[in-house]
Amino acid sequence: VLWGFVHNGRPNDVIRFEIWAPDETLYHRQDTVLDQRQAELFRASGRRISAPLPRGRYTGAVTLLREGVTIDWRVTSVTVD
Repeated sequence: VLWGFVHNGRPNDVIRFEIWAPDETLYHRQDTVLDQRQAELFRASGRRISAPLPRGRYTGAVTLLREGVTIDWRVTSVTVD
């Protein structure tokens, strides 16, 4: 699960979640469109898995987009052994 904490969300802002697998393919992507102004908000995204993940480093990014322009983003990674 990848999560993001946002300040000053506005209607039609998009929170984009992306997770890349160790082979650098896109493993998961979800766009969430805000429907109202929010001073603070938390959103999370991910995939339910039924089998163990392949080993390696997974990279996740959360991006806040406003009218198609990147306002802010954060990237993190975790290694599955």
